[in-house]
Amino acid sequence: MSETRRTAIWLSIATLVFGIILGSRFLFLPATAGGSVENIHACKILSISMLRIVDGPNDCIETVEEPISWRTGPEAGTEFPFHCPGCILYRDPTLAGRDLTNAFLRSTTINETSFANTTLTNAIMAGNAITNSDFTEANLTGVDLTGSLFTSPDFTGVNLTNADLEGAAGFSSATRTSIIWNNTICPDGTNSDSNGNTCEGHLTP
Repeated sequence: MSETRRTAIWLSIATLVFGIILGSRFLFLPATAGGSVENIHACKILSISMLRIVDGPNDCIETVEEPISWRTGPEAGTEFPFHCPGCILYRDPTLAGRDLTNAFLRSTTINETSFANTTLTNAIMAGNAITNSDFTEANLTGVDLTGSLFTSPDFTGVNLTNADLEGAAGFSSATRTSIIWNNTICPDGTNSDSNGNTCEGHLTP
């Protein structure tokens, strides 16, 4: 077979493969979820280490791609505690108003997600990065938020009884109207009960 013919064949194969990929929402980073609300399915393109979002693991091209998936929220219809350490929760619509007692969300990225009226009693949320998320009227009694980083969350009416915020940065950027401070460990390590039942003035680690 001539070199010209061999090159033409390989170019045809490459065109076909990338045509399939481009026709299946080829992405540098996952921007929208394929599959259900709770699961994102993707194919890792082995040769260039990029992802494309698909509807299920069987949509990946064998020998060319590796199927991967990850959770964006709790499984529908299941009871909690919700276990999702290290997850990325981005605009997750499933968590507002839910009972997430004893949830384990250590080192989780929470971005533009609503926990409004959610019960997070005794949840482990240490080391989280929380950005532009709504916790209005949430019950965070006993929650562990140590070492977390906050960027403009809404904590209006949040119950922080027995919560631990020691070492948390950026909490001064939160909307803090009507927070319940009761035996709360403030970001600077002091106790709200010793600060006139508030952490105001003690928000810097």
